[in-house]
Amino acid sequence: MTWQEIAAQTFSDTLGQIDGPLGTLIAGLVFGRPEGGGPCVIGRGHPDAPPPSGTRSVFVDGDLHIDGTLNLYEMGGGHGETVFVVTGDLSCDRLVNTRGGVLLVGGDLTVREIAFNAHESAYFATLGRTEIWFYQGVDIWLETGGAARLRYGDGYALPIGYLNAAGQAIRPDHGEIESYARLGLTRGSLREKATALDEAIMAGVPLYRR
Repeated sequence: MTWQEIAAQTFSDTLGQIDGPLGTLIAGLVFGRPEGGGPCVIGRGHPDAPPPSGTRSVFVDGDLHIDGTLNLYEMGGGHGETVFVVTGDLSCDRLVNTRGGVLLVGGDLTVREIAFNAHESAYFATLGRTEIWFYQGVDIWLETGGAARLRYGDGYALPIGYLNAAGQAIRPDHGEIESYARLGLTRGSLREKATALDEAIMAGVPLYRR
């Protein structure tokens, strides 16, 4: 399976043709064209590798299963505002959103290690079941349409269409101190640990501990 580059208008038209709950979610969002452009790609079927570097608008018509990291920040050249839509299931070892990024999953989401969503104005939603080993969001939440389990992390998830954020928040099974300790981060305040994790993620430093 190879990725196919498509025109920006074709990408927008493709998103507009999606129906069902995912189409409803997309219709409620505003997708601006990223500054500086960047190619749009589409993957049909079941790709098993990330899109090429420099891609800032991605549509997957099916499932996407990756052994490794899906890094929207690096994929978009660090510019932010990457749009990534998967109609089916998404699974990977590590998942990194980007500043102003939009990440939508129409099926189930499985992240075996770290899901990093602590970027300004990032939007992350999955319509199916969500299972993440370590979720790093701090004040940037994940929205989910199905059952969600966050084993460790610093952040929370909310049901799509939530009415009471405080009462409906889905938090990790384990607290922040224990969660950071699983990554080898045991010194400093919670803010300092969060900063250390942010810097390590962006530098590509492996921190995963079982």
